[in-house]
Amino acid sequence: CQPDERAAGSLFSAFALLCLSSFFLPQCVFLLPLFVVYMSVVGLTGVRMWLSAALGFFMPFWFLTGTLYVWPEFAGYVPPLVTYVEELSIMDFAEIGTFRILYAVAELGIMLPAMALFAASSVPGKPHLRKRLLFVMLANAVLFALSWFSGPNYELLYAWRVPGVAIMLSYLFSSKVTRLSNVYFIVVVLYWLILMVLDVWLN
Repeated sequence: CQPDERAAGSLFSAFALLCLSSFFLPQCVFLLPLFVVYMSVVGLTGVRMWLSAALGFFMPFWFLTGTLYVWPEFAGYVPPLVTYVEELSIMDFAEIGTFRILYAVAELGIMLPAMALFAASSVPGKPHLRKRLLFVMLANAVLFALSWFSGPNYELLYAWRVPGVAIMLSYLFSSKVTRLSNVYFIVVVLYWLILMVLDVWLN
């Protein structure tokens, strides 16, 4: 979704898909604040945009309510709202294991230098690209923090961060190529390879 004449329809579709996905995977609701933040970051803040997003998010609920009203026998296939809320409200610290620490170090070894480079550099120069990259960094930081406070969802939240880590990795090692960045690239690749081999071998 970007600011243009089709933005309202794109927002409606994006929020509708998010809500529909949450029926099958309630943890998708964790992404709702990030969707709202994205709207603010790229400038989709008009009344029409907010209404499109709200209508899109609530549309699947309206369809579900209408379906249950017409065909009450389907109620047995829909999990109760209490179960839905309980699954989302489980906040338990993630177990701090050796491999989780090693993977966190690997992730922070990409995230932190990429954020520092972004703050100190004018690359990318296009405002829209900078806003999108800023959002990717913000989303990964939020999901990283959330994963440690939502232990049962740690692996899921980690999987959601992998695309963002890949984007930050490509940004970090393509923005400014120096001897130091080349050495760091080799170190990062070797670290990930060794970590993956150990994870497969020992787990």
